[in-house]
Amino acid sequence: MNAEKAPGDLAAWRQQNLVPVGPDGSSKLKLQISVPTRETPQDLKLTAYAFNDDRVKSTTARIDLKQPPAKQLRPRRAFVVTIGINAYDQPDLSLQFAVNDAQLLSQRLSVIPGYDVRQTVLAGIEANGKSTKITAATIAQVIAILAGENVAASKAALAKQGFDASQLDAVTPDDIVILRWP
Repeated sequence: MNAEKAPGDLAAWRQQNLVPVGPDGSSKLKLQISVPTRETPQDLKLTAYAFNDDRVKSTTARIDLKQPPAKQLRPRRAFVVTIGINAYDQPDLSLQFAVNDAQLLSQRLSVIPGYDVRQTVLAGIEANGKSTKITAATIAQVIAILAGENVAASKAALAKQGFDASQLDAVTPDDIVILRWP
């Protein structure tokens, strides 16, 4: 279910997020979720909510659970994505140092204690000075990779645009994501 896919079109949103109702007028969804892996299990607090046909949020359900022991600890990764755009279609929005800031921040975050750092810089210019356009679709492809959706297709699309997304992968609850743009 995704309340963000069709934000302006209520009918499309309803169709996309329709949950079939059983003969008794209720619906049940069974979801498998990932939880962080830890050497010492901790108490977990889970919350869930839903939206009705008019996108009105339900009350939030809460449950406390004991974390099961991890069969295997997942590696802790830090995905650092910095975006720098100097030139915009509207000239009065253009910046001078956004690309340099993105590259510098990426360098500064190259070591985060306890994490395997994976970096991606989306810069509005290439090394040869040629302009590369970063669009909302470009950023959406990065987020799709991190969400584990269409990973191969999104990486290929980014490569076609001149961006190296080889360090990106689907995140787990053990990972952190740092996403910075102007």
